[in-house]
Amino acid sequence: MRNLKKRRILSREKAQRESLLSGLAAALFINKRIETTLAKAKEMKPYTEKIITGAKLKNAARIRLTGKKISKQASKELFEVIAPACLKREGGYLRIMKKPFRESDGASMALVELVDFPAENEATDKVPSGKLIKKG
Repeated sequence: MRNLKKRRILSREKAQRESLLSGLAAALFINKRIETTLAKAKEMKPYTEKIITGAKLKNAARIRLTGKKISKQASKELFEVIAPACLKREGGYLRIMKKPFRESDGASMALVELVDFPAENEATDKVPSGKLIKKG
């Protein structure tokens, strides 16, 4: 029975699920914004926010623990850029915005971005229909 189990399984085994979340978090820290399915985004949010909260302390133990979860490049970006920018914020580091359904399989899509790092120099966004629209 699944009594009191809140996690989403995402049709993966535990090791695959942890690897997926780790990869998504690393991509988010490096790019500041990623596009993924809504279920993955919702599952990634608490995972990523706990990493950011721990990185705000910036001691040897946190650096070591973070290194186990994400890549070196993402960890470096997290401790040097993201964590100092989030010092005053007490949570809610991510923003999840729904996007139109994916055309190939109809999956609900989402855009995940760091709140303190809005889209940088992006004048246009690609719409699934292939048309470009200007951001206002």
